[in-house]
Amino acid sequence: MPTSRITRAHVAVAGACAFAASVTTLMGFDVSHYQTPAAASGATFLIAKASDGIGYRDPEYPTYRSLAQRHRLPFGAYHFLRAGNVQRQAENAYAAIGAEVPLVVDAELGGKPSFNDLTSFVKKYRKLGGTATLLYLPRSYWEDLGRPNLEHLGISLYNARYLSRKGDYPGNDSVAWQPYGGMKVELLQYSDGNGKLDHDAFQGTRKRLCELLFCWDSGAHSAFPPSPLPAPSVKPRKHKKPDPAHSTSSGCGPA
Repeated sequence: MPTSRITRAHVAVAGACAFAASVTTLMGFDVSHYQTPAAASGATFLIAKASDGIGYRDPEYPTYRSLAQRHRLPFGAYHFLRAGNVQRQAENAYAAIGAEVPLVVDAELGGKPSFNDLTSFVKKYRKLGGTATLLYLPRSYWEDLGRPNLEHLGISLYNARYLSRKGDYPGNDSVAWQPYGGMKVELLQYSDGNGKLDHDAFQGTRKRLCELLFCWDSGAHSAFPPSPLPAPSVKPRKHKKPDPAHSTSSGCGPA
């Protein structure tokens, strides 16, 4: 039986694949025009609002998309789903997001979509050419909808349960991770940061994360876990020399 020569390249590739297959916990944020990009510092993935209802487009979505691309952060876009007119909502979402970035369908009490709205929207969005990978459906609203089975949707579950308004992560064994609707929870929004910023957590492998969100670097050698988004640098202000014509002196001092 012929022997094969193992090179450093083989070892490096094997190590990268093993790392990509390892399970880790990452923290990210759910953002929209209500926040500034500076608020997202520290995130290792981002989910940004792209659209809402039949015509609204979030003006900050392109900024967050560019920010995630520049820092190579896994990225997703969400549409806030409202009751009725799902064809126009799907068209609005697809026009805002396109085929590349995966869609997160945001179905919650504020929009009051029915379960039929939800299932129909996903089908119509996919028919347009979009990719819908995550369903943001808080367990409480799932119960309001009659506790339907979600398995047939072909979409992964993203729960919201705020156990700490300060933003403290409840842990990988928290009840908030418990499955419902016949599905496991793959992303968890665990706090709204006291009303300032939604905090998310992911448990899983790099491969799985890149199936749910868009990864700018899909190769085995790309960094994982991703480097947290750095805080924006603040440039020191330059002090201008006083303009004699606009002196702040009152003219009452000694000559």
